[in-house]
Amino acid sequence: MRYRVVYTKSKLPGGYVGMNWWAAREMGISFPYDKNTILVWSGLGSKAKKHTIAHEKDEAYWIRRGKHYHEAHKKALSYEKYNVPFPNDARKLHKALAEIDRKIGRHIFEKEYSRWW
Repeated sequence: MRYRVVYTKSKLPGGYVGMNWWAAREMGISFPYDKNTILVWSGLGSKAKKHTIAHEKDEAYWIRRGKHYHEAHKKALSYEKYNVPFPNDARKLHKALAEIDRKIGRHIFEKEYSRWW
């Protein structure tokens, strides 16, 4: 899905620096734009803006597929934590996501349970 990015001069309600339509709807935040719009606070640096846009895209993807906001937010954060880019090629998306989940799951498992071995 292609997104239009709109920069705002002030932070969003709740102190958010980025927001997508799907998350706003679930959290009950007024969002006067269409589903293909991502709002980003213009006070962020250029790297932070790119990071925020990528996060909002990832989050919107998971919410559109039935995850609740907090689940989608956690999933987007886990990709960021392990520095795994979200796949942009729609034809390979499901295979790429399965591979990313496998890698992330393995890292989490190793980190959480390695002390027991």
